[in-house]
Amino acid sequence: MICSSFRVDQKALDEGYRRVELQVHPDRFASATPAMKRVAEQWSQRANEALSTLSDPLKRAVYLCESAGFPVNAENNTRMPVDFLMQQMEWREKFEAGKKSPLCRRRRQRSWTVSQPFSMMSRAPKKRFLKSAA
Repeated sequence: MICSSFRVDQKALDEGYRRVELQVHPDRFASATPAMKRVAEQWSQRANEALSTLSDPLKRAVYLCESAGFPVNAENNTRMPVDFLMQQMEWREKFEAGKKSPLCRRRRQRSWTVSQPFSMMSRAPKKRFLKSAA
């Protein structure tokens, strides 16, 4: 069963991955037919991709959005609100000029980490998150 929650129990994920790999690892099919070997390699590759996707918060967020019917299309979707882009340009200019930008002050006030936005997403109600992604 696939859970559509953002939060992942890494220990359970690793255990599930090991169980699947024990069944489909190509080494188990060393004496099998070439077709069976190819199938085992494909299943093993799929298990590795699943582990990679579910272990990485960004990949997991993209997967959940897309499986809920909200394609991310990050490489093609470059539309952003003009005021947001203007603010980013202003902050970048201030940063490059050596001035203290609001982002730098905020970072010092509260030590943000890369995973903090993802932990905030995992605490958000699922319906509100999916509605805002539309």
